[in-house]
Amino acid sequence: MGRRFQKQMAYITGVLRRRAPHLIGHLRTARKAAAPPDFYPSDIPALDPRRREDVFCPYTQEKAYLRGTYDYLRALALVPKHAVIAGYVNRLASRRVLDMGCGTAELLAHLALGVAYTGIDLSPAAIGAAKARYGDRPNTRFIAGDFSCAPMPSLTFDCIVWSGVGWTWTRAGGRGSDVNDLNRVVDRAGGHLEPGGHFIFEAIPGWWETLERAFYADYVLITSCDLHCHQCRETPRRDIRVLRRRAPGEAR
Repeated sequence: MGRRFQKQMAYITGVLRRRAPHLIGHLRTARKAAAPPDFYPSDIPALDPRRREDVFCPYTQEKAYLRGTYDYLRALALVPKHAVIAGYVNRLASRRVLDMGCGTAELLAHLALGVAYTGIDLSPAAIGAAKARYGDRPNTRFIAGDFSCAPMPSLTFDCIVWSGVGWTWTRAGGRGSDVNDLNRVVDRAGGHLEPGGHFIFEAIPGWWETLERAFYADYVLITSCDLHCHQCRETPRRDIRVLRRRAPGEAR
């Protein structure tokens, strides 16, 4: 039995040695045929490095929108991101949604019409564009201001969306920022989210790991989704997390 097995293995090894160069050649040819250089054209041009700096600081958000730095957020490549977030909102039957850092309110194109929507953003230009598109939508309002300090005393929601998390939300932007600034945003959002409500978090990789501890005490992670929207510098993978705020007295 041992000799027979050895003969079979020797035969198989010989065949593989003879055929390997041909197989490798076929694989290389198929790989080249499957992915020609222009097969994945991008509808999102790479940002000029000077404009890229605008997105990292809260004080340059208006300039960023006016210069078209955020135009890529309206690209076809990012439709899955907005659609998935809206899908969670609709599936959770949320009725009152706060969109923190809403930009031009791309999320609204995917939300059910019966959802009452409030969008807030630092940039008056972005809010102006959102109003021009969705100003006639029922139960929709926009606020131009900084969520971390804007007066919103009586507003409560059953869902908060925080999409595009980054240093923009800190006082110093990308220049020596403190992650505690982001933690304070989470704390303030909790003050406007009713118990049992949902918090939907979206960012490029790395931010969830940076901020997840801020959610431990008051939230339960109920599901997550990672998207790779496009092979483009401006649309890397997107990490989406859906959390539920604990009810008073609910055990951790």
